[in-house]
Amino acid sequence: MSRHSVRTWVFLLFALAFVGHISGQSSPVVSPIPPSAAHVFQTDDYRIEIDTVAEDIGMLPDADLTGYTCYRLFVTTGSPDDQLSAVFGNIDAPAALLTTGDFFQSFPIGDVTASGIVPAVWPSFPTNQYDSFVTIGLDQPADAANGEGDVLTVQSSAQPWQPVFEPGNGLPGSGFELNDMTGGTWFTQASYSNGIAGPDQRILIAQLTTDGTLSGNLNVQIFLEGDNQFGTVYLNLDLPVFGCTDASACNFDPDASEDDGSCAELDECGVCGGEGIAEGECDCDGNQLDALGVCGGDCTADADGDGLCDDIDDCVGNDDDCGICNGPGAIYDCGCDAIPAGDCDCDGNQLDALGICGGDCSGDVDSDGVCDSEEIAGCTNADACNYEPAATDDNGSCLMLDACGICGGPGAIYDCGCEGIPAGDCDCEGNQLDALGVCGGDCSADLDGDGLCDDVDDCVGAYDDCGICNGPGAIYDCGCDDIPTGDCDCEGNQIDALGVCGGDCSADLDGDGLCDDVDDCVGTYDACGICNGPGAIYDCGCEDIPAGDCDCNGNQLDALGVCGGDCTADADGDGVCDSNEVPGCTDSTADNYNPSATDEDGTCTYTGCMDPEADNYNPNATMDSGSCAYTCVGITGCTYTTASNYAPDADCEDGSCEFALSVDSACIFDIDGSGFVGAYDLLIFLQYFEFNCN
Repeated sequence: MSRHSVRTWVFLLFALAFVGHISGQSSPVVSPIPPSAAHVFQTDDYRIEIDTVAEDIGMLPDADLTGYTCYRLFVTTGSPDDQLSAVFGNIDAPAALLTTGDFFQSFPIGDVTASGIVPAVWPSFPTNQYDSFVTIGLDQPADAANGEGDVLTVQSSAQPWQPVFEPGNGLPGSGFELNDMTGGTWFTQASYSNGIAGPDQRILIAQLTTDGTLSGNLNVQIFLEGDNQFGTVYLNLDLPVFGCTDASACNFDPDASEDDGSCAELDECGVCGGEGIAEGECDCDGNQLDALGVCGGDCTADADGDGLCDDIDDCVGNDDDCGICNGPGAIYDCGCDAIPAGDCDCDGNQLDALGICGGDCSGDVDSDGVCDSEEIAGCTNADACNYEPAATDDNGSCLMLDACGICGGPGAIYDCGCEGIPAGDCDCEGNQLDALGVCGGDCSADLDGDGLCDDVDDCVGAYDDCGICNGPGAIYDCGCDDIPTGDCDCEGNQIDALGVCGGDCSADLDGDGLCDDVDDCVGTYDACGICNGPGAIYDCGCEDIPAGDCDCNGNQLDALGVCGGDCTADADGDGVCDSNEVPGCTDSTADNYNPSATDEDGTCTYTGCMDPEADNYNPNATMDSGSCAYTCVGITGCTYTTASNYAPDADCEDGSCEFALSVDSACIFDIDGSGFVGAYDLLIFLQYFEFNCN
């Protein structure tokens, strides 16, 4: 049983005792389809659809969901008014919800149903939004204001599916099967709105976060058009198997019920969904064209493109006009040959003394390009002042004009070139020396002879020892200055805090003649001998109570907080020393209340009404008192038709019914007559829950 109220299930079981007689059915049979739904009901409209919420969720602050995908399972309907009441499975209608991996279960917040989904905690526990749960129309706790109600669960003691699916403590869950005699289910009541399909004609039945592949089948109880009296149908729905549904495709999956767009064809290499011969390859074996265009050939190069592989080609290239492989052709002076050594042309001629091919000059000793027989001696330099234009052979007689214009003269060898400096001048420009001896300078006087012209000299005279022009010299207390104001000597020293010139005491605040930096107390000692201290103001005069003590006498707090007390322990912190504890029931409302007890030992017992439908229901009761009371408007009596004291005029059941149990009626909860109380019996009850028996 889930954490939902056990009392709800107990109530349902007791209700089964009379519902079977009302229904008049002995087995779970599909009720007749109501006229309002008969023309639209088609089984193809009812199937399980799977939506993907998030793929490969990844690392989150509170858990690693790398590789996990979150799915939501929906049951589709044929009408917006169809209502899903239960998802179930048992020995007659096996069901399974499986994964090849694990189901993620969030921790510390989570549950088997959507009641464990709490959006408010997602900032701190973001994985709670991916918790795996089963449900009927809810993705978080039911909202009673919107007519929603809790989803309840039932499991077989021989085949408990809830601890498999939700082990607790954050452990991953596993897939489960519902196929034993009792079976299992999750369900909600017809009076709640969350089972109604709505405009999208889909009802959420589970959220599953897994690192595997989903599969299985589930049985559902549906009230067509919301009619839970005459419109009940039971359907077995398979989880869709995704794959290729095209029978002509090479990856056709005969087990697939939903096409996932993966259908493929054989490529030219016979590979299903392959890309064919890869770019750059010439066949399906991965071979490539060699240098000669042969697929899979071993020729690595045919640089000249002559159809011969370079490793066997006598000439990788072309023979030129002279028959040379990759030769330059007939580019030489004589075509395919150079001019013979010693010749100057291809006809056998040679150069004469002047370099003329085939010429008749036998000598040109000075190599001036004039045959020796034609030479004329003289000056051949056109720049010379005695140049001879007809001369071909320079005889070294050339002369040049000097700087003064004389052919072959000595040149400008005088102070002013061709002349000397005029008398009285200091250069050839007519300049003269000034008062500082500068040629062409503009200083008219330097009376003190200090090398500074008087018109720019700061001192025409002499500076004294203090740097004052024509001053009196170092005649002051400090030579050239008096002692500076505030100083006590010429070294910049001042009187310190103790009156010493050049001393290093910066302060004596208490005026005791001791410099503060060596004074043990700048101020006065208090009554406790503390410099500038506050005096004996502490709990113990000059000291606080020692750490760990509770007074100035060395006492300490005992386990009850008493200073100097003798209690060594109070394990439960209730203010009673362990040695004085009295165990027992401490609740004054309990039947066995012990007023002397100081330590609650969990033995309290309560007598009261344990029926949640009673007016005086006591949720704390551990033993039923038989005192349950019910409000009734009308006649009270036994309202069970199978009871021996059935009162047909009674409006309200008063608990007085008496049953004569025979062998056939010994198992009054076995509505379907299977001889075993199981999931089908609950489904039949849900079909007629809130049925007006009148």
